[in-house]
Amino acid sequence: MEFEYKSIELARKGRSIVQLTQNDCEMLNAQFNAGWEYVDSICQSVSISIGGTENGSVLVILKRKKG
Repeated sequence: MEFEYKSIELARKGRSIVQLTQNDCEMLNAQFNAGWEYVDSICQSVSISIGGTENGSVLVILKRKKG
């Protein structure tokens, strides 16, 4: 059985990494309704920028059967 994978960024720089917006939830639910399954998440808690540090990103990794 073959799978395809993709990642979705939920928290962008400058946003809290612990709080999802309504749009984030709706987008994730749409992916699950389209047959995607949760695999894992990757959290970058802090990013370094020219002006200092900011909140990092959260990526959610999804998979579904090919075809």
